[in-house]
Amino acid sequence: MVHSGRVSRPLSKVTLFGAGIKGTRSVYRDKKGAVKPRVGLIYGLSSFVDGVPSPGIAAALRLIRLLEPLSDGIMWVTAKNTQLEGHVSGKVVPVKIGWNDIHEKPLLSQIYYHLSQQIKITLKLVKLKGIDVFIFAHGLDFYIIPISLARIFLGKKVIIKSDGRSSVATRQNIKGSIKSKIALIIKVIEEIDYLLADRVIVDSAHAVSIYNMQSYENKTWIGISDSYINTHLFSKATELSERKYDVGYIGRFQRKKGSLEFVQSLPLVLNNKHLGAVMVGGGPQDNEIRRTLTATNIQNKVEIIGWVRRERLAGYLNDIKLVVIPSYGEGMPITALEAMACGCIVVATPAGSLPEIIKDGRTGFVLKSNSAHHIADGIARALSHPNLESIAQNAQTLIEKEYTYEVVMERCRHALSELMNGRK
Repeated sequence: MVHSGRVSRPLSKVTLFGAGIKGTRSVYRDKKGAVKPRVGLIYGLSSFVDGVPSPGIAAALRLIRLLEPLSDGIMWVTAKNTQLEGHVSGKVVPVKIGWNDIHEKPLLSQIYYHLSQQIKITLKLVKLKGIDVFIFAHGLDFYIIPISLARIFLGKKVIIKSDGRSSVATRQNIKGSIKSKIALIIKVIEEIDYLLADRVIVDSAHAVSIYNMQSYENKTWIGISDSYINTHLFSKATELSERKYDVGYIGRFQRKKGSLEFVQSLPLVLNNKHLGAVMVGGGPQDNEIRRTLTATNIQNKVEIIGWVRRERLAGYLNDIKLVVIPSYGEGMPITALEAMACGCIVVATPAGSLPEIIKDGRTGFVLKSNSAHHIADGIARALSHPNLESIAQNAQTLIEKEYTYEVVMERCRHALSELMNGRK
């Protein structure tokens, strides 16, 4: 019988520790005998906004909560945050490096920044001791320097969590004729990194198809990531008919998220009607959004809340009938999962993995595009649908079946066990 706890074993006989490593070390095994690896997590190179974790930090914290009971400690390479205390346990050791938000910077500045960040991360990884598995996530699938170091020179297991392929995001976010050349270079680097990786995590089977990752299916893990929710916190507490806001937007105010297009659609929906909207979040388009609301004379019908803590978000979601996600690009947006769990009707573009969970007329509504007119049409179509309660119930059932912490935890436990024991 194998007991949970620390067991000393010769490393050369344990496949998870990589080739060429000799000697012994103490390893943890769970009650089922599965090895609990020490994890190096490179995820969430972003910071807090007004004391609230940014989307990158929040996603990293969700992945950490998933990995903590399955690992023998986590070294988290992250930004120099001064507010991490209280967000992680003693089992998680932050390894801090400098970080800046460069989304609005010139292209050459972005290239220089990413190269310097790769070097900084690589230098940190060299100093980390006793790591068995490195996980690269949050758009780091083209960080070839630290990935190559971890896989080839350190001989460690490498997992890449693909959040929608950086080469695709480049085509969407960089303007001008040079974007295709930059995207091609990044794509070549991605392909090399995916070949080097032991496993590649994607949010859904749909993502495998749209991002042309079929050639990596033998090493792909689907649905083993931070895309889960706490249904004890996010659950339905208010009937649709009793909710304060007819329409809502949750998240960052930026171009990729389609936040301005959402605002431009509101005059087509709210004018001359007894409807109201709310926006929860903030970002670089904040001022432009406020000017647009004023210019269209609907500022009194749209409440802008700003960023709120996660424990308060469930309350706002239970005040919204429709949550609109008009993104240009996505992975598996946690906002959609949380909204569905709270009984909201999600109206979204078919971006990223959203088609995996939003089936038109069954679990939500799919927009033709994120143009203002199509968003307005989608909102009107949803609000006039006769069976909104049943659609909301279908969405809740899907979340409870596939996207709770407990369900994803079991998937992750099984997958890590296979990886650590050298099985496909």
